[in-house]
Amino acid sequence: MACASPCLSDGSNAVRTFPGIAYRLHATWQYSGIAYGAHYQRIWSMPDRGEWVRYDCQWDGPESGLDTVALSEPLGLRAGWWEMRILVEGQEIMNESVFVEGSHATWEPVGVLWKCHGKK
Repeated sequence: MACASPCLSDGSNAVRTFPGIAYRLHATWQYSGIAYGAHYQRIWSMPDRGEWVRYDCQWDGPESGLDTVALSEPLGLRAGWWEMRILVEGQEIMNESVFVEGSHATWEPVGVLWKCHGKK
């Protein structure tokens, strides 16, 4: 689920569209069967622009549970469709999209971060 603020456990604040300029998107996803140390990639991109950030690392969490992540941009995220893909050992296990409304045009890709969570 995607949320404008940290996602509530019942998903009651989940949204697919973010009005105006969004500075931060929160996402929570349930997973199971990810072995500690597995090759993990989380990719945030825009279909019409390409990748914005790729987290490329060895999984550092438990084998199953809930994971909460965020995408943030101090200048505001570009308006349009955003996609988050998660790959484990090269296999896509999740692909979700959200829409940021408006005409905000900031596009400053981060590149690759070598940590599973947070910035380098």
